[in-house]
Amino acid sequence: MKSYLAKIGFDFLSKLMPIDKFIQLFNRANEYLESLDDQFYHSNIGSHILELYDNNDREEILHLAPQLLDKILSPNDREVLIEILINSSVVYGRHEFIKQLLSQLGRVDEKKAKIYKAKYYQAKGDYETAFKLMTGILIRYPTDIIIRKQTLATLKNRIPIDEYIDLINRHLCEFPLDTESWQELGELYISSGKINEAIYCYNEVILHEPNNIFYIITIADLNYTIARFPLSYKYYSAAVTLNCMCTRALWGLVLVYTRIVRNSKDVIENTEDPQHKFSDVHVKVARKALQLLRGIYIKSRSYAAVRALNRLWNEWDAKQPVCY
Repeated sequence: MKSYLAKIGFDFLSKLMPIDKFIQLFNRANEYLESLDDQFYHSNIGSHILELYDNNDREEILHLAPQLLDKILSPNDREVLIEILINSSVVYGRHEFIKQLLSQLGRVDEKKAKIYKAKYYQAKGDYETAFKLMTGILIRYPTDIIIRKQTLATLKNRIPIDEYIDLINRHLCEFPLDTESWQELGELYISSGKINEAIYCYNEVILHEPNNIFYIITIADLNYTIARFPLSYKYYSAAVTLNCMCTRALWGLVLVYTRIVRNSKDVIENTEDPQHKFSDVHVKVARKALQLLRGIYIKSRSYAAVRALNRLWNEWDAKQPVCY
């Protein structure tokens, strides 16, 4: 409709204006429309890059962002994009690219300049120089949580994991709302085989992000690892409550119930808390989960998975667990 009205308007003007002035007006209108399209295109790419950064997809950022860098005129937007590129380059050790980005950055305040320089040395593998730079900044800005975390990051590959865990614990004593550090600490405990401590860390994360299904399933998986099956079952159920089509959570319910069916006596004897005993409600939920999985795999035509689920159903019918 708009293009039709524009055509009528130009036809009308062409009859009233001299031809040379009409051509100038027409060209200016075209340039304006092209600039609007260009701005829309780049704003879409920019929002896509921010989304990739939130999702930690560094490789895709390094592929897309340089194309956008030459098109951005706003100094603030340019600085944000360069900072995203620097952070992504540190992960892949692309120190030469960081050096190139710093030359394009222009003037920034002293604190930011030192942070970027430290990241350059970190990407280069010179952790000692990076640590010295970050420590100098931290002395001047002791309450800056971002600087504190970046200083810790320079130590990660230089000290034993137990010492690094101790440093993060001290950091969390001062900044207990830092969910990223709780998550990192949880991952470190998992790599060290300290599952109970990892569960505690992820529970802290859930306090701040109660609807994040990833962390709920992680706690369920960790409880399953140390044979806390009824407790694991509760977390898988919570995940299914948030998203009833989450196959990972549905499979968790099925696996826990299958484990109890196959060795009911051991599971019940190892359950100290009566509140965590297995009941008839759990049986109904597990069967519902299996039915949902069957529906998902039938829709996707994964018939091998459907046959496997049918075999599980028959096994459940043949041997029921002892319920309390």
